[in-house]
Amino acid sequence: MRWWTVRGEDGGPVKNSDQKQWQRELNDHMRRHAADLRKPPKAPPESGIWVTARKVYLWTILVMIITSAGWAVGLYVF
Repeated sequence: MRWWTVRGEDGGPVKNSDQKQWQRELNDHMRRHAADLRKPPKAPPESGIWVTARKVYLWTILVMIITSAGWAVGLYVF
């Protein structure tokens, strides 16, 4: 039995009729939750601004913290 084979309640492979029902239920589930996706997985990248102001702010704070820690360690050691 292949690892991707659909298993039934008894652990064995699902019968063909059960597998068709399983596929229908899976398709229904995916249709219900497809609206939750922000964009399709293989969509082209969005054009326009590629860096938001929030990212710039967070990166600035991160660089300031790392620089301050580097200065503190450098002044303390030397």
